[in-house]
Amino acid sequence: MVGVALLVGGCVQLQQPLVNGGSKLGANRVILMHEMENREGVCYAKGETEAFNGTAIYYHKDGSKAVEIPYVDGKIHGTEIHYHKDGSKWSEIPWVDGK
Repeated sequence: MVGVALLVGGCVQLQQPLVNGGSKLGANRVILMHEMENREGVCYAKGETEAFNGTAIYYHKDGSKAVEIPYVDGKIHGTEIHYHKDGSKWSEIPWVDGK
């Protein structure tokens, strides 16, 4: 549950490599959460000036997907999905414009 509390606040800093290179902007972009930063309530890929659009992913230590969070204009928008280590869905949280 500690991980959930950290994630729902927006961008988090986690130590994992970038997915898909992170160089292409757009809704199909996928990066890992540690490659994001929060600036005044809006999330950006580190080093970029445009608000992030795409999906941020975090993985369990064993390499299985833990969380995927969709972003539109730098805010969580869509369904945040948490996964058990076996790959089954643990929870879904609906978001609209970061709320």
